[in-house]
Amino acid sequence: MALQAHFLPSLPRRGPALFMFASGLVTLLIWLAPLLSALFQGQPPELLGSSTTMVTDALDLGIITPATIIAGVLILRRAPLGYLIACSLLVLEMLLAPMIAAQMLSQVLAGATFSTGQIIGPIAGFSALALGAIVVTVALLRNISDPAHAPAAQPAHT
Repeated sequence: MALQAHFLPSLPRRGPALFMFASGLVTLLIWLAPLLSALFQGQPPELLGSSTTMVTDALDLGIITPATIIAGVLILRRAPLGYLIACSLLVLEMLLAPMIAAQMLSQVLAGATFSTGQIIGPIAGFSALALGAIVVTVALLRNISDPAHAPAAQPAHT
């Protein structure tokens, strides 16, 4: 496999896989909990309103969460595809923190009102995920090489 040729033997497996599983679980809990709560109360979801929350629910629960779990399983099996899937998800996670902060600021400037917890909670939570994604990404990048530029093996002296 062409991708696997770039992996150093020290390429981490457990840390990135656990981070993918944790990311999937957090995403699942964030979006599924309000939906289940509304379902058990027999009412529409509180955040339904006129926002895009339900679209986000569908994308995160239908695509992102399964992708994180698949990436984690494949990484544990040392399958290169797991690392490839994880890379795109890690970039997404790194970009979520500034995006959430910018969205929150835009909504406040537009006149939306939020409690302090509604502002700090998502920003702090997504910042923690972004920081974790940066750490995992750096660990992965430090263990990838370009075989074409690797020093040539020295012949053994007898």
